[in-house]
Amino acid sequence: MDIVETTARAGTFFRVVRAESELAGQVNALLAEAQRLDAAQDAAYGQDRRGDELTRREGRLAAIRAAKAALEAEATTRIAGHLR
Repeated sequence: MDIVETTARAGTFFRVVRAESELAGQVNALLAEAQRLDAAQDAAYGQDRRGDELTRREGRLAAIRAAKAALEAEATTRIAGHLR
């Protein structure tokens, strides 16, 4: 390995170390923001709330509506069969 190759590898190594440090800082900032947001939501809504109540309830509502539509379609079919 000559001096040029050694210097190139050292430069690459230092760029990787710098990139790692920058990314670690960004990750830490994102985690701190997530913790801040979580604390704010806990203060606003209580610690016992998961934060996905609306999504879960919308899913339940959609399932109930689909079941209702299926029952209505079945009833319509039965009524139509009796009317013939």
